[in-house]
Amino acid sequence: MKNFMKIRMIIYIISIILVALVMLGTIQTSCYFKDNFNIYCPACGLTRATTSIVRFNFRDALSYNLYYTTVLIPLLLILVINDIWVFVKRFILKRKSISFIEIIFGERSCL
Repeated sequence: MKNFMKIRMIIYIISIILVALVMLGTIQTSCYFKDNFNIYCPACGLTRATTSIVRFNFRDALSYNLYYTTVLIPLLLILVINDIWVFVKRFILKRKSISFIEIIFGERSCL
């Protein structure tokens, strides 16, 4: 269970770094299908939508990828906020708790 917690923290840190690098323009992204076949794939616009959401420009985020912005982002936010709250409960408040992510991935113990 502790390894699973460490892995999640590493994923969160890497995600924050990647979002920051994309927002700074250090990392450029492109779509293989759009570039080679001129076809929009379901993931087209995810990076631009995420960047727009981080900048609180929700209108642009909706125009880049409607499904991602209206369904996946709220779901991911709920999961991440719940996971962070469970970390706080465990390490600061010293209470037993289990996050939605742990339930989804089959972790059954509370601490």
